[in-house]
Amino acid sequence: MFDFVDYLAERFSRRPVDQAYEWSETDFSEFSMAQAMRGLEDEPPLYGESDLKERWR
Repeated sequence: MFDFVDYLAERFSRRPVDQAYEWSETDFSEFSMAQAMRGLEDEPPLYGESDLKERWR
């Protein structure tokens, strides 16, 4: 019964397709950063501590 209620809530809570979503600057910034960084979390680091020429403390 609850699955059906969840289905109905999801189905009828959606915006109509012809209604455009207006991005706030924060929304767009977060989305674009997530897209730019997508897949990079599995990349090995290019540089390590041994590559440092000077260390600031």
